Order: sequence, then structure tokens, then C-alpha cells
Amino acid sequence: MEITTTNNNTTSHPAEISPPVEKPIKIIASWEERISTFVNAISQPTTKAGELLTTLLDTFFPNGVTPNYDQSSSDSQKPDIFTQLITLCDTKALADHGVISKALATSQLHEIHQNLQSYCKEGVRSVFMKKLVELCDGFYKLMTDNTRRDAVQLLPIMITFAFLHLAVLRERSTCKTEIFGNTGGVGGWKSPFATELSRQVRDYELYFTEMYLQWKDWRKSKILISTFDDPQDPKTFIQQVLDTITINPNTTSEPRRIRYFSPEEDAQAETGDNKAFITNACTNSKLRLFNETNAEFMKLYVYTFALHKFAPDNWSASTMAPNAKVAAITYGPYGRDTFPNGLHSLEDCEDKSVLCDDEPGVIIGVNINYGEVLHGLRVIYQTDHKRRIRIGTQKGNPKEGEFVTIRGLNEVCNHIIAVDLYYHSHVICGIEFFFSDGNSTGIMGKKHENAEVIKCGSIGGGEFKLTGIRVADVTRESSGKAISHIELKFEHIRVSDDDAAEL
Repeated sequence: MEITTTNNNTTSHPAEISPPVEKPIKIIASWEERISTFVNAISQPTTKAGELLTTLLDTFFPNGVTPNYDQSSSDSQKPDIFTQLITLCDTKALADHGVISKALATSQLHEIHQNLQSYCKEGVRSVFMKKLVELCDGFYKLMTDNTRRDAVQLLPIMITFAFLHLAVLRERSTCKTEIFGNTGGVGGWKSPFATELSRQVRDYELYFTEMYLQWKDWRKSKILISTFDDPQDPKTFIQQVLDTITINPNTTSEPRRIRYFSPEEDAQAETGDNKAFITNACTNSKLRLFNETNAEFMKLYVYTFALHKFAPDNWSASTMAPNAKVAAITYGPYGRDTFPNGLHSLEDCEDKSVLCDDEPGVIIGVNINYGEVLHGLRVIYQTDHKRRIRIGTQKGNPKEGEFVTIRGLNEVCNHIIAVDLYYHSHVICGIEFFFSDGNSTGIMGKKHENAEVIKCGSIGGGEFKLTGIRVADVTRESSGKAISHIELKFEHIRVSDDDAAEL
């Protein structure tokens, strides 16, 4: 990767690159840390009975106490992973309040935990293994029953449970002799265990693809656009974008919503174009709210890309999205008219900014102009493996401020994994790119004291790469042209091209 900087009024000089920062070792605590730790465990061969499931117990149920989902954890410092899931889904609005806890409370998860504990103790494992398989298969059928009204909301539970279920089946398949003895029952060791494990891995992959698409449709439907009169001023009407999942009667926190208001006389005098601006702002705001929630959900969902590691003799395989339908996420659109910071006047919608229509692809370079604000941006894409390039749309003024060009990016070993945006006075005043090699550009622009920071990417330990940037610009009297709106698309670094994976 090469980064060069040119000031339009001076000679060129190398841009500073921030060195990789060593992260301090943390005690495994969060849901993501626990799942990531267990992914590392299944990425090793299973050689001894009880070894993998003991790691599962220590990671998923660290306090050793059988959880009771009818009440709060008895040890708040060491909650089991499913108790963490309740808090995570409520906090990030990934499901209706109370749905996750209710589903767990009526499940047999406590019995599964007890049998796991018994199995991991040195003893007659065959009895407990048979019971574990029976319980796990039953849990799977219960939670994936498509007649359940809450089925689509149970995805977070099933993402977590899949690791437990498949670990049990892998243990049975790999350590069958230690568990059941040398004969393996009728027919010796011509057992169906490996076949059943492979089938269950496949079933999970198909289930997660189908249900994720349904979850996205359901989640979008929970963000509503409405119009009503201002109760404080009948002469003013309000258009509102409301995320209904964030309405929690048990808390005093405000729900996520964005409002646009206009005095009655302005509304009556509006042209069709002005009405279209407000409608467009509401549509963009709904999309932004959904995309932010979807990005939070992807922090869970991305771990399903590791489930094929459970397949027989496949523990060393790299994580991979099963198909393109579930491999991408979008951030934004961000702009003056979509920030969820209270009421917006018509002035916030006055910028007739339209995002460029550049198609995503392999990003091999980015051109940036900056000063007090981000003056201009253009992306360079690779069109195919012959390394022909496609020049993206130039937005802003390429002759204002300092010019930076980023080159040497590719889809194999060096790509952008995260972007930090800094907004001030309705435009982007700073931007920072983070690369898969651990470097970053540093902040290009000015980090104002009260700038709003938006962090995009860094999902799955950097396993998503930036594949698309769409921007729009405005002209400001004080600083000339500036980038006002932006939308970023990321895609998993490995996507299966197996047509059979498509639904």
C-alpha cells in the first residue's frame, strides 16, 4: 500500500501512517469474545473425548451454575452466554423486548447444560451423549418451527445454540470409540454419525441464510414513517421516522426516531419538489436506522460463517460466507438530513444532494482532498482479474485543499476494513481509513472538538472489506465544496461461489 500527499500550494510529501496498536489482553467476557474463543477451539482437531465440550462449558457457562432464565443470573459478573444474549438483543434492538428471555425460559437449555456437565465428568459418557443429542435435536426443532410467530426473532438464540449443537455432534462423530466402545453397536463403526453431522451443518447454513433474509424484512417493517400535527403547535406538522423496537415501557430512555417539521404556511406553500425532499429524507433516515441495526446484528451473524468448520475433517477451513445474499452490509446514508438528533427543519432537507451511482467492486485506490472539511473524494476500482480499472465519480473539488492518494489496495492481502467519519456543521470534516495490515491513514481533515464520530466496519475481527463508497457534495460559502453525504458498503472477504448454496 502506498499513500502520498500533495498540497495544492506546496510540494508533495509522504503522509503519516499510524502504526499498529497492540491491544491489551482482556478477560473473555462479551458474547463476541466467547464465540470467537470457541471458534478458535473448533479450528483445532478433536483428539480426546470431553476436551471440546469442556471448552464449550467453560466458555459458554463460566460460573458452572445451571442458568435460570425466569430470573436474573445469580452471578452477574459471570453470566452464561445465553443470559448475555438477552441483554445484547434488548440493548441493540435485535428483537422485540422480552422475546429472547421468554423463549429461553420455556426451552430445555437448563437440562442440556446439566447433561453437558455430567458428560464432561469422567464416567459413562455414552448415556449422556445419547441424551445430549436427543435434547439438542429437540431444541433445534422447537426453535426452527416455522409455525412459531416469533421464529424470525429467535435467530440470535440459534446462532449461539448452533455452536453447542454441532459441538455435541462433532464430539460424537470424532470420539465415538471412546464414548461407545470398540463395537459401536450394531454394524460396528459403519455409523451414520459423520453423515448426520454433515447434514446438520448444511441444515444450519440453509436455515441461517433463509431466516436472515426474513429477519431483515421483519426488522425494516418495525421502522415506521408517519405524519401528524405538532401537539405543542397545531400550525406545525411533523413527519417522523420511528424505530418501534426501541420503545421500551420498562425504561425511561428515548426511542430512536428522527423528526422533520414545517409550519403550516410553509407546508401549504411547498412545491412538489419540497415535499419530495422531506419524503426522500424520511426514506433515507429509515434506511440509515435499519442499516445501523443490521450492522449490529451482523456482529452475531458473521460467526455462522465458521459453522462449516464442524464438518468432518474440515476444522482447518477458513471462515466463508455461504453465498452473496448474506455477505454484505451497508452503513448510511449519513448526512445532514438523516442524523437522529431531534427535530429537523426544512433547511436540513434543502441540500439537493444525490449520492453518486458508482457500483461496488474491488477498491484499489482512493483520492481524497481535505482541509477544514473533506473537499473531494473519488474511488478507483478494479474491474476484473486482468487488473483493468474503473474510475469512480468525482465528487467535490479535486483542486481544493491537500490531496491524498491511496494506492496498492487489493482484495487478497490489503484492503480497507473500517472507516471513521467526522461530521461538523452538516458536512464531513474528517475521515480515517483502517487497513487489513494494521495501518491507518490517520484523520484526514480536521477533528473539531464537537464533531460527531461515526465508526463503520471492523466486524468479525476485520473479515469485512470495503467494496463501495457513494457520496454527494454541497457548496459552502465558507469552505467551498464539501462532501455532505456518504454511504459505505462492506463485504465478507470470502464468499462461496457454490451455486448450491443459493436458495
